[in-house]
Amino acid sequence: MFPLYYSGLGNRDKNQDFYFNSYVNNSILLLGVTDGVGGNAGGEIASKLAISSFKEKFIDLINLASEEYSISSLLENSFLYAHTSIIKLSEENIELSKMATTMTIALINDMTAYIIHAGDSRAYLLRNKGVKQLTIDDTEANKLFMEGKLSKEQKIFYPRKHILTNALGIKENFSFKITKFALEKKDRLLLLTDGFYQEVTKPDFCQISYNNTDFSNFFFESVLKCKEKSPSDNFTLVGVEID
Repeated sequence: MFPLYYSGLGNRDKNQDFYFNSYVNNSILLLGVTDGVGGNAGGEIASKLAISSFKEKFIDLINLASEEYSISSLLENSFLYAHTSIIKLSEENIELSKMATTMTIALINDMTAYIIHAGDSRAYLLRNKGVKQLTIDDTEANKLFMEGKLSKEQKIFYPRKHILTNALGIKENFSFKITKFALEKKDRLLLLTDGFYQEVTKPDFCQISYNNTDFSNFFFESVLKCKEKSPSDNFTLVGVEID
């Protein structure tokens, strides 16, 4: 499997998105995207620190070669370490006191995938002619929608729809979710920040995927589609096809 990735500036002065893909022990593929909370001091720092500290902890734990660490616990411990690393730095520097970031990580081992997530970046699974969102957006609008206080249409036009209810670096009520599922050959797994999915919809991805049997063509056609929309935010996409 050969992951592909792209991150664009959009109509912003700085790119607060960050991403990575790497193999661990030649068998586990890790993919990740982060998006520093817009407007908060240190968003760019938080997004990079989340990934670097996550990888650092994950590699340390897996090198212990201890049977007590399941894949889920490796992910949980590493995710929490990234979260506390951001809080620690924010407490040491008043200018960074409000920094936070989303983070969505995918781990692929054999034909099983794990997704661990907090914030409003997303993971999509494209299989055959369909697309499934594997993450739940941690936003105020989505929370009200799930509580039945907003309709689907009201959610689209809700004025505070980008306000996060959860992210790495927040000091109260932080949470995350892990999803595990079986992969199939030719599945396409995508991680993307909100700047990307605001411009390229799920039906767009389905159509582009249907038109492009080659994964690299599909990937860069998706990037081109996003660029054509002149995104106002940073936009990042990481993806892989299961072979």
